Amino acid sequence: MSTVIAKISSVSPMLSSFSVVDIFRDATKIGADKKSVTFSFLIQDLTKTITDEEALVIQEKIIKKLEGEGVSLRK
Repeated sequence: MSTVIAKISSVSPMLSSFSVVDIFRDATKIGADKKSVTFSFLIQDLTKTITDEEALVIQEKIIKKLEGEGVSLRK
């Protein structure tokens, strides 16, 4: 998990924090070899207001990095 967090943290200089909030394991609800992880991240720029588009680009980069690590996003 720490390698995933390290890779995510390098996505953008505007990503000021990224952390694991919760890990849920229940074989009957999500599968025997799976876990559900809740992440929290803060995107900010101290010099200007971030646009929705800028935040969305960073969010998409985070998702791509997670998918590259074998993580699937529940939608």
